[in-house]
Amino acid sequence: MEPAGTSTAQSTVHRLIHGIAGGIIFLIMAIIPHTFLRAFKNDSRWRSMYGWTLASVVFLTITCISFTVTSKSPALQVTFYGWFGLIRRTALVLFMIWLFIIV
Repeated sequence: MEPAGTSTAQSTVHRLIHGIAGGIIFLIMAIIPHTFLRAFKNDSRWRSMYGWTLASVVFLTITCISFTVTSKSPALQVTFYGWFGLIRRTALVLFMIWLFIIV
């Protein structure tokens, strides 16, 4: 990967693919728990997972929206640069924990 601040014109194919795939994955990570929300609320066997799933949906949706907004604004990229890695990994770990509990 190139250093932060590398212009789009100088980006490699790897960075382009990584950026597109990452955006798709984070969007899917926010959608998947949302699809289970109603079933967990209505099924008494899974009702205990409803609160955790709702919290996951809220956090992952906010994360997805914030990444979309901050990645489009150079000023916001500079402001949040030090936090991107932590927030992404927190979202990934939260989703994986939710997924392993469901499976």
